[in-house]
Amino acid sequence: SIATVRVNLESNPSFESSASGWGSMAASGDSSVRRTNTDAKKETFSLEVTKGTGLTEATTANLGSTSPSVTPGLAYTASAFVKVPSGEASMPAELRISFLDTSGNLITTPQSYYGGTPQTVASADGWVRLSASGTAPAGAKYVRVNIGQLTGGVVGQKFLIDGVLVEQSSS
Repeated sequence: SIATVRVNLESNPSFESSASGWGSMAASGDSSVRRTNTDAKKETFSLEVTKGTGLTEATTANLGSTSPSVTPGLAYTASAFVKVPSGEASMPAELRISFLDTSGNLITTPQSYYGGTPQTVASADGWVRLSASGTAPAGAKYVRVNIGQLTGGVVGQKFLIDGVLVEQSSS
């Protein structure tokens, strides 16, 4: 049989050298992100997200060389491990992808976000893999990955992200 070769399009999937290319949604009160070595699924470092007064999401924030390029009409899947550290409240976690045009604008047709099913993650669960898939629409140049807690939570609540995978694949 022929083995499938998986190619990760994400330029900074494990945060080993930096948190480059990742940030919060950049709206007032949103979460903050930082690289940490307190726990990791892969190797030594992960990305720690701390809830602000707004959304609790980490995203591939920068465009160009740090956002994976896509081809319209092809399917893409993103996945990542998330963990709620000991002592933190459980959270409804979700990974979503969206497609952007050459200027970095969100493409809203046929839809703005392609999301996986939110699932409640507790500290006792350890590292949990989340995923989402979608087909790049006409005009798409980049895929953006958002990982976080879209509802609920309290200011200061934390979770970790590691092992991000973005690939040209339908699952």
